[in-house]
Amino acid sequence: MYYVVAKIKKIVNIYKESVIINTINAFSFAVFRFVNCII
Repeated sequence: MYYVVAKIKKIVNIYKESVIINTINAFSFAVFRFVNCII
């Protein structure tokens, strides 16, 4: 039982990390586009 819980936690952590990374990438890309529009 403990093994299953640990596995689920690991998957959730990986998912959270990927979501955070994707959010940062999308945000930085949006800022980059915005700056290019101004220039």
